[in-house]
Amino acid sequence: VRTKAMLPGLANAIRLAAAPDQAVLTIGLGLAHPNPAGEDVLYKQLYRPSSPLYRHFLTPQQYRERFAVPVATERAAASWLRSGGLKIATVSGARDYITATGTVDQVGELMHTHFGAFKVGTLRFIANEVAPEVPANLPITAVLGLNTLRRMWTSSQVAQVNAANGLI
Repeated sequence: VRTKAMLPGLANAIRLAAAPDQAVLTIGLGLAHPNPAGEDVLYKQLYRPSSPLYRHFLTPQQYRERFAVPVATERAAASWLRSGGLKIATVSGARDYITATGTVDQVGELMHTHFGAFKVGTLRFIANEVAPEVPANLPITAVLGLNTLRRMWTSSQVAQVNAANGLI
C-alpha cells in the first residue's frame, strides 16, 4: 500500500543530488489501535462528572491490557522492518509506535522509494521523493522520519536559519 508520507512543499526545494546511500535515518511506524471506539467511550466516561469512572484514570499497565496493539501485530511490524536490515530502536509501551534505524539505501529498498538531497535557502536535507509503500496486512497509520528536515527546532536554531536566509 502506498502511503502519503511525503514532505509538504518538496517541489519548492532545490534538488542537489541523490541522497548518500549510507546516510542513517531513524524512522517511526505508527500502528493502529485495535479498539479506538472503546478508548473513546472510556475517555468520555473519565471526563463526565456524572460517570462512576470520572477521574479514575488507568495506569499504564491497565491501558496496555485494555487497548495496546497486540503483541503479534507489533512483532510482525518489527519483523518487516528487520527484514530490510533496519535495527529496532524503541517500541512504545502500548506497542503503537516503533522506531528503527537504517541507511537511506535500506529504507528505500524496504519501502520502495528513493531519496534526494535538497536545499531551501541555507538548509540542506534529505527527503524521500516517492511516497513509501508498506505491507497491506499491517495496520500502519503513519511513517515518520523519511526526511531530515522535519524535526524539533529550538528558538535559537530557528533564529539562526532565519538570519542566514534574510528573514529577520
